Amino acid sequence: MWKKNDDEQSAQNAITPSRRSLASSSATSDSAVVGESLVFRGEISGDQNLLIEGRLEGSAVLKRSTITVGQSGNIEGTLCAQTVDIRGKVKGDVDALEMIVLHETARVEGRLTAGRLVLRDGCQFKGTVEMDQDKAKRAGFSVVPDESEHSAEETI
Repeated sequence: MWKKNDDEQSAQNAITPSRRSLASSSATSDSAVVGESLVFRGEISGDQNLLIEGRLEGSAVLKRSTITVGQSGNIEGTLCAQTVDIRGKVKGDVDALEMIVLHETARVEGRLTAGRLVLRDGCQFKGTVEMDQDKAKRAGFSVVPDESEHSAEETI
């Protein structure tokens, strides 16, 4: 009887490091994951956050979610989300309604379109940037107002 509980606790502890690695990649525990050894060809779509540590050849369209490209992530195609957080390699267009973040390990080639763009020291980027929220709205994003911005607009 006691042995079973110890085994369950050991199994739970074995899962914990992967959860920590998700959190450190700025993805949440409810994220779907394309693991390091996986190659995905085609289109990923839905409403769940996505962490890509493997290779994506195609597109990921998650208009109300966050796409995180981990350090080992390698994308050849398009990314479209509420927020896109890049630590790995992307060759293609990236569209975000709110924000795109290129971390120091990011290597990106293509067109970036977002309301806000953050380039961390050390990232590499070759391409064009469009900071145009209206274009994102026309592409089918639904605008989710930030309450702090909304209250600031009312006070002006």
